[in-house]
Amino acid sequence: MARHLCSTGHRVVITGSAAERANAVRVAVMAGLPAGAVLSTGLTELAPWSPAPGC
Repeated sequence: MARHLCSTGHRVVITGSAAERANAVRVAVMAGLPAGAVLSTGLTELAPWSPAPGC
C-alpha cells in the first residue's frame, strides 16, 4: 500500500519511537520509500494529527 501511494504522488511516512526505528527503516526499504520517509516520533507528537472522535 505504501509503495502504491508513494508512486501515485502521495507523501508516505513511517513513524516509530527510537526503539522501533530499525523496524521502521525495514518497512520503508521494503516499500521502496525514500530515506526521509522514516520519522522518529511517539504518540504524544502524533496525537494532534489524529481525527476527532466520530470522524
